[in-house]
Amino acid sequence: MVYRTATGVPSGNFTARVERTETRSVSVSWTTPSSPNGIIQRYLLRSVEQLSNTTLTQYDGLALGTQVSALTPYSRYVLTVSACTSVGCLNTSVTTITLPAPPGGQALPTITTDGPTTLNVSWCTSVGCLDTSVTAITLPAPPSGQALPAITTDGPTTLNVSWQPPTQPNGTPTLSLSLYWLNICTARPCSNTRHNASCQCNIVTVEQVHAGCVSQHGRRS
Repeated sequence: MVYRTATGVPSGNFTARVERTETRSVSVSWTTPSSPNGIIQRYLLRSVEQLSNTTLTQYDGLALGTQVSALTPYSRYVLTVSACTSVGCLNTSVTTITLPAPPGGQALPTITTDGPTTLNVSWCTSVGCLDTSVTAITLPAPPSGQALPAITTDGPTTLNVSWQPPTQPNGTPTLSLSLYWLNICTARPCSNTRHNASCQCNIVTVEQVHAGCVSQHGRRS
């Protein structure tokens, strides 16, 4: 005649370990109890996030491992595995910290202009780095790098004037340039007196013309 003792709570050596840690998941495995004291009906895996003290059941089955997902990056978790018979459970725990990840929910920075060469940038602080970018345009400024115009004569009453756009427009290019006033001395012989010498000067006004074009003007004043 064969007699079987009653089922008891598992006992003996029972361990769990973390096999792999990611930013939002961990892989966990465990052994069977060295003294099951009956038929193991299920293994339970619960997680406790220590900052919020939130407890969740992550697994209920007969396998000896699982992957826990939907975790919070860079957070400490206590993972408890329970080996259960019909009358009770034996528990073992392991602690792990998920890997850090780039922060989420970073708002775009605020950018304002403060003159032609200055940007004011402000943003909300956060831990870690998150790539975000905006585009801003500084205020326009007077052009720089404008070379002198090239002037040639074409007879006693005509000037040929040409120029190139500035090397640094410092703003949206315009289609025309401002007025130029050219003080021009004629090549006439100067009138001599005992005490001084002078030559005849005229003012030639070059009207608005398109950049890069050549202007011919002979009007004098």
